[in-house]
Amino acid sequence: MKIPLKPLNPHELADRVFASEEGIQRFTKLFGASSIGPAPGGKYRHWDTFRQIAPPEGFTTEEAWFGIKAARRALYQELPLTDTAGKPFQYALPSPLLEMLHRIDRDAGGNIQGNDQVVNPATKSTYLFKSLVEEAITSSQLEGAATTRKVAKAMIQEGREPRTLGERMIANNYRAMLFVREIINQ
Repeated sequence: MKIPLKPLNPHELADRVFASEEGIQRFTKLFGASSIGPAPGGKYRHWDTFRQIAPPEGFTTEEAWFGIKAARRALYQELPLTDTAGKPFQYALPSPLLEMLHRIDRDAGGNIQGNDQVVNPATKSTYLFKSLVEEAITSSQLEGAATTRKVAKAMIQEGREPRTLGERMIANNYRAMLFVREIINQ
Protein backbone atom coordinates (compact mmCIF):
# COMPACT_ATOMS: atom_id res chain seq x y z
CA MET A 1 0.00 0.00 0.00
CA LYS A 2 1.33 3.42 -0.95
CA ILE A 3 1.45 5.95 1.88
CA PRO A 4 -0.22 9.21 0.73
CA LEU A 5 1.97 12.27 0.37
CA LYS A 6 1.67 14.52 3.41
CA PRO A 7 -0.39 17.68 2.73
CA LEU A 8 1.30 21.04 2.55
CA ASN A 9 1.43 22.95 5.81
CA PRO A 10 -1.44 25.49 5.69
CA HIS A 11 0.50 28.00 7.81
CA GLU A 12 3.45 27.95 5.40
CA LEU A 13 1.02 28.33 2.50
CA ALA A 14 -0.62 31.32 4.20
CA ASP A 15 2.78 32.94 4.71
CA ARG A 16 3.53 32.47 0.99
CA VAL A 17 0.12 33.70 -0.20
CA PHE A 18 -0.05 36.74 2.07
CA ALA A 19 3.62 37.70 1.69
CA SER A 20 2.78 40.40 -0.85
CA GLU A 21 -0.04 42.66 -1.99
CA GLU A 22 -0.16 40.66 -5.22
CA GLY A 23 -0.61 37.46 -3.20
CA ILE A 24 -3.54 38.94 -1.31
CA GLN A 25 -5.17 40.03 -4.57
CA ARG A 26 -4.59 36.55 -6.06
CA PHE A 27 -6.15 34.97 -2.96
CA THR A 28 -9.21 37.21 -3.24
CA LYS A 29 -9.51 36.32 -6.93
CA LEU A 30 -9.05 32.62 -6.09
CA PHE A 31 -12.03 32.65 -3.73
CA GLY A 32 -14.10 34.27 -6.45
CA ALA A 33 -13.34 31.31 -8.75
CA SER A 34 -16.31 28.97 -8.91
CA SER A 35 -14.01 25.95 -8.99
CA ILE A 36 -12.69 26.51 -5.45
CA GLY A 37 -14.49 25.41 -2.31
CA PRO A 38 -14.19 22.63 0.25
CA ALA A 39 -14.90 19.95 -2.39
CA PRO A 40 -14.12 21.24 -5.91
CA GLY A 41 -16.06 19.45 -8.62
CA GLY A 42 -18.12 17.65 -5.95
CA LYS A 43 -15.10 15.59 -4.79
CA TYR A 44 -13.46 15.71 -1.38
CA ARG A 45 -9.86 15.02 -2.35
CA HIS A 46 -6.72 14.55 -0.27
CA TRP A 47 -3.62 16.55 -1.23
CA ASP A 48 -1.98 13.44 -2.70
CA THR A 49 -4.76 13.20 -5.29
CA PHE A 50 -5.46 16.92 -5.69
CA ARG A 51 -1.84 17.76 -6.55
CA GLN A 52 -2.13 15.65 -9.71
CA ILE A 53 -5.09 17.65 -11.07
CA ALA A 54 -4.64 20.84 -13.07
CA PRO A 55 -5.39 23.89 -10.89
CA PRO A 56 -7.83 26.61 -11.95
CA GLU A 57 -6.38 28.72 -14.73
CA GLY A 58 -4.01 31.40 -13.49
CA PHE A 59 -3.27 29.73 -10.14
CA THR A 60 -0.68 27.28 -8.87
CA THR A 61 -1.66 23.94 -7.37
CA GLU A 62 -0.44 25.18 -3.98
CA GLU A 63 -2.60 28.33 -4.17
CA ALA A 64 -5.65 26.28 -5.12
CA TRP A 65 -4.97 23.87 -2.24
CA PHE A 66 -4.72 26.81 0.15
CA GLY A 67 -8.13 28.01 -1.03
CA ILE A 68 -9.64 24.56 -0.49
CA LYS A 69 -8.13 24.25 2.99
CA ALA A 70 -9.42 27.72 3.91
CA ALA A 71 -12.92 26.76 2.71
CA ARG A 72 -12.77 23.51 4.68
CA ARG A 73 -11.49 25.27 7.79
CA ALA A 74 -14.70 27.33 7.86
CA LEU A 75 -16.64 24.04 8.16
CA TYR A 76 -14.42 22.33 10.75
CA GLN A 77 -15.96 20.66 13.75
CA GLU A 78 -13.88 19.24 16.57
CA LEU A 79 -14.03 15.75 17.98
CA PRO A 80 -13.42 15.01 21.67
CA LEU A 81 -10.31 13.05 20.59
CA THR A 82 -6.79 14.41 20.45
CA ASP A 83 -3.61 13.51 18.59
CA THR A 84 -0.30 12.78 20.30
CA ALA A 85 0.38 16.52 20.60
CA GLY A 86 -2.96 17.08 22.38
CA LYS A 87 -4.53 18.83 19.38
CA PRO A 88 -8.19 17.86 18.78
CA PHE A 89 -9.10 15.99 15.61
CA GLN A 90 -11.25 18.01 13.22
CA TYR A 91 -13.47 17.18 10.28
CA ALA A 92 -15.52 19.01 7.68
CA LEU A 93 -18.78 17.94 6.06
CA PRO A 94 -19.14 19.79 2.75
CA SER A 95 -22.36 19.37 0.75
CA PRO A 96 -21.09 16.64 -1.62
CA LEU A 97 -20.07 14.54 1.37
CA LEU A 98 -23.46 15.00 3.01
CA GLU A 99 -25.13 13.91 -0.24
CA MET A 100 -22.99 10.76 -0.35
CA LEU A 101 -23.80 9.98 3.29
CA HIS A 102 -27.50 10.44 2.52
CA ARG A 103 -27.27 7.94 -0.35
CA ILE A 104 -25.53 5.45 1.93
CA ASP A 105 -28.23 5.87 4.59
CA ARG A 106 -30.98 5.54 2.01
CA ASP A 107 -29.59 2.60 0.04
CA ALA A 108 -27.74 0.58 2.67
CA GLY A 109 -30.82 -0.18 4.75
CA GLY A 110 -31.84 -3.09 2.57
CA ASN A 111 -34.65 -5.46 3.27
CA ILE A 112 -34.61 -8.21 5.85
CA GLN A 113 -35.67 -11.31 4.04
CA GLY A 114 -35.40 -14.92 5.07
CA ASN A 115 -33.93 -17.46 2.71
CA ASP A 116 -36.54 -20.13 1.89
CA GLN A 117 -34.01 -22.85 2.73
CA VAL A 118 -33.56 -21.45 6.22
CA VAL A 119 -37.20 -20.86 7.15
CA ASN A 120 -38.61 -24.02 5.56
CA PRO A 121 -38.45 -26.80 8.22
CA ALA A 122 -38.03 -29.45 5.52
CA THR A 123 -34.81 -27.92 4.13
CA LYS A 124 -33.46 -26.14 7.22
CA SER A 125 -31.17 -28.95 8.43
CA THR A 126 -29.73 -29.50 4.94
CA TYR A 127 -29.02 -25.79 4.63
CA LEU A 128 -27.33 -25.70 8.05
CA PHE A 129 -25.21 -28.76 7.19
CA LYS A 130 -24.07 -27.20 3.91
CA SER A 131 -23.32 -23.92 5.68
CA LEU A 132 -21.17 -25.65 8.30
CA VAL A 133 -19.27 -27.55 5.61
CA GLU A 134 -18.67 -24.38 3.57
CA GLU A 135 -17.56 -22.45 6.66
CA ALA A 136 -15.15 -25.22 7.73
CA ILE A 137 -13.60 -25.40 4.27
CA THR A 138 -13.37 -21.66 3.62
CA SER A 139 -11.95 -20.68 7.01
CA SER A 140 -9.42 -23.55 6.91
CA GLN A 141 -8.30 -22.62 3.41
CA LEU A 142 -7.82 -19.02 4.57
CA GLU A 143 -5.58 -20.42 7.31
CA GLY A 144 -3.53 -22.37 4.75
CA ALA A 145 -5.28 -25.72 4.26
CA ALA A 146 -4.22 -27.00 0.84
CA THR A 147 -6.98 -29.10 -0.71
CA THR A 148 -9.84 -28.58 -3.13
CA ARG A 149 -13.41 -27.85 -2.10
CA LYS A 150 -14.58 -30.94 -3.94
CA VAL A 151 -12.21 -33.25 -2.02
CA ALA A 152 -12.98 -31.57 1.30
CA LYS A 153 -16.76 -31.80 0.80
CA ALA A 154 -16.50 -35.48 -0.16
CA MET A 155 -14.36 -36.22 2.92
CA ILE A 156 -16.93 -34.61 5.27
CA GLN A 157 -19.99 -36.10 3.53
CA GLU A 158 -18.48 -39.61 3.41
CA GLY A 159 -17.14 -39.33 6.97
CA ARG A 160 -13.71 -40.58 5.87
CA GLU A 161 -10.57 -39.81 7.86
CA PRO A 162 -8.37 -36.96 6.60
CA ARG A 163 -5.32 -37.97 4.53
CA THR A 164 -3.39 -34.70 4.51
CA LEU A 165 -2.67 -31.86 6.92
CA GLY A 166 -5.05 -29.60 4.94
CA GLU A 167 -7.84 -32.16 5.19
CA ARG A 168 -7.13 -32.56 8.93
CA MET A 169 -7.50 -28.79 9.40
CA ILE A 170 -10.86 -28.81 7.65
CA ALA A 171 -12.12 -31.89 9.52
CA ASN A 172 -11.08 -30.43 12.88
CA ASN A 173 -12.72 -27.10 12.05
CA TYR A 174 -15.93 -28.88 11.04
CA ARG A 175 -15.94 -30.96 14.25
CA ALA A 176 -15.32 -27.84 16.34
CA MET A 177 -18.34 -26.11 14.77
CA LEU A 178 -20.52 -29.17 15.43
CA PHE A 179 -19.35 -29.17 19.06
CA VAL A 180 -20.13 -25.46 19.48
CA ARG A 181 -23.54 -26.05 17.97
CA GLU A 182 -24.22 -28.78 20.53
CA ILE A 183 -23.23 -26.68 23.56
CA ILE A 184 -24.44 -23.29 22.35
CA ASN A 185 -27.12 -23.04 25.07
CA GLN A 186 -24.84 -24.06 27.96
